[in-house]
Amino acid sequence: GMNHPGEIRPLVKMVRPHVAIVTMIAAAHLGFFKNLDEIARAKAEIFEGLEPGGAAVLNRDDQRWKLLEKMAKEARVEHVFGFGENARSTFRLTSCELYADHSDITAKIGKQDVAARVGAPGRHMVQNVLAVLGAAKLVGADLDKVAAALADLSAERGRGRRHVLHHPNGPITLIDESYNANPASMAAAMALLNATPVSGEGRRIAVLGDMLELGGHSAKLHAALAELIVGTGTRNVFLGGPEMQ
Repeated sequence: GMNHPGEIRPLVKMVRPHVAIVTMIAAAHLGFFKNLDEIARAKAEIFEGLEPGGAAVLNRDDQRWKLLEKMAKEARVEHVFGFGENARSTFRLTSCELYADHSDITAKIGKQDVAARVGAPGRHMVQNVLAVLGAAKLVGADLDKVAAALADLSAERGRGRRHVLHHPNGPITLIDESYNANPASMAAAMALLNATPVSGEGRRIAVLGDMLELGGHSAKLHAALAELIVGTGTRNVFLGGPEMQ
């Protein structure tokens, strides 16, 4: 990972990957960049360390697909593939059913139809899985085995892992998204909360802290969370941190 320009370049030359994946361009660490295009250019440093004949797997649904594709070609990446819902994606989502604790998907991975259950919930995880299936295809893995393994996928600690807390009035489901936050991850977390069913007199409660490293964009991006929160229907919201004032 990176939070400044020039950090990926020396690292990728040590690793020399055969496949490079850029999942999305979001406002993470925006305080260290002028805009999202600069973040895209910093992520594109990964293309410079690809092995000859290597491939780039890029999010075709992302607004900066064209910029990333251009930079991959400038870095002389021989094969550039897209993933997503876009009809021109080489690794394309064809159906998706989202549930509180998993997702069921079908996808066209090259010419192969794949059906999978994704053990970690959330639309953002489905998008990541498309990239994984595409990369697996490119390195010659058995896609049926890869798809089967996705059922065991689970969220990491601090990145969406669920805990069930016992209470006299009934169980409480805690979704732990405490590791870090940016506008994109906040939207994904709120979508997960909204998709989690409640029963009886149950409530959805959001406890939100500051999104850091946003620089001069911070006030505007924090203010924009109000519309996001209202849109998810969450009525119990607790805010902490100076940026949330």
